[in-house]
Amino acid sequence: MNNTNHFTIAALTEADYESTCQVFEESISDAFDKEGLGHSLEDKQSEIDHKQHKALSSLDQANSDTYFFIAKFNETVVGTISYGPCGEAIQTCTEHHLDHLGELGSLYVVPGYQGQGIGSALIKEMMNFLKEHSYGLAMYCK
Repeated sequence: MNNTNHFTIAALTEADYESTCQVFEESISDAFDKEGLGHSLEDKQSEIDHKQHKALSSLDQANSDTYFFIAKFNETVVGTISYGPCGEAIQTCTEHHLDHLGELGSLYVVPGYQGQGIGSALIKEMMNFLKEHSYGLAMYCK
């Protein structure tokens, strides 16, 4: 677990799953609204459901290859990041040459906590974890 001045970062646990789901709901809804897509309720809910399912699946580490870290401020989950197998976009654009690598995903910070270094701290913690465990990482930019 990594401590900063205002928040802590740790692996996702069952005890923090519901709070993490709330982070997805707030952050994804905010992003859709800011992009002018607030009317796309079905797409927004599909994205939220997908992230929640990935987080839940990651809790069964015996059968999962996805890892989540969370950021907590005063015991409230305010951010999350994940690492898992390359998604379809990377697989397609690299013609499957990087399928053996993984990707960072699900980086979300509750809107009221953005701009405080939480996202950067989550990335740093995940990168340290990946380095310690000798995981590869593919980068994809649209």
